[in-house]
Amino acid sequence: TSGQAAEPAPMLLSPQQEQEFYLNLQAGNESETLQIVQRLLLQLNKRSASSAQFYHFAEEIIQKTVKTLTSMQVAFHHLTTPVPLQERLSCCYSYEQLSSFLDEFLRAATELVNKKKGERDPITAFVVEYLEQHYDGDITLDLIADKLGITSGYLSTYFKDKTGVNFIDFLNDLRIRKAKEMLLYSNCKIQEVARKAGYQNMNSFNRMFKKFSGITPGEFRKSPSYGQGIRDSIVKKEA
Repeated sequence: TSGQAAEPAPMLLSPQQEQEFYLNLQAGNESETLQIVQRLLLQLNKRSASSAQFYHFAEEIIQKTVKTLTSMQVAFHHLTTPVPLQERLSCCYSYEQLSSFLDEFLRAATELVNKKKGERDPITAFVVEYLEQHYDGDITLDLIADKLGITSGYLSTYFKDKTGVNFIDFLNDLRIRKAKEMLLYSNCKIQEVARKAGYQNMNSFNRMFKKFSGITPGEFRKSPSYGQGIRDSIVKKEA
């Protein structure tokens, strides 16, 4: 009914959940992306959410996915044809159907992301590989541009053009992801995590962590719901 449609969703993605969703989708991590969404769907189900609330949540996931694909310059028009996503969503009449629809949609989206990543040119591939191997060091755009024999200005424009992300944002995103892994799976003190992730200044680390996660490093480490969800998924994979 119209009254149902106006009903607010009891739970949208928190800043932390939203960031994790974006990071995993951008990285093409299919299982992690699906787990985040399925975990939230399950919480909605436990809260006996209305159909309108489920649709509101699904619409948010679709919107954030499309936004991510657009920013990465990933062609996704075939995901919306011949039947538009909204029309397909409106045909879901049960929790199982909605869950299946989002699963199918996100699997297709992460597949497109991975195909796009596979099309990377040599320059972008070199930059990404170098950052993955040296993120804990003193990295500058000038340093990498010099290794490639091009100007930093050209590399900055080129990298943004190919990835849809600024060089410095890509580097900080990578460093914060590595920091999260250490916070969850090691006993390192936060100061040590910051240093190992490439931050010599704690203020810079805290500022960047909050920018990319919505919470502080200490709050992230103490977060039982997210931390346990990640650990559970790892245990299942290893079982």
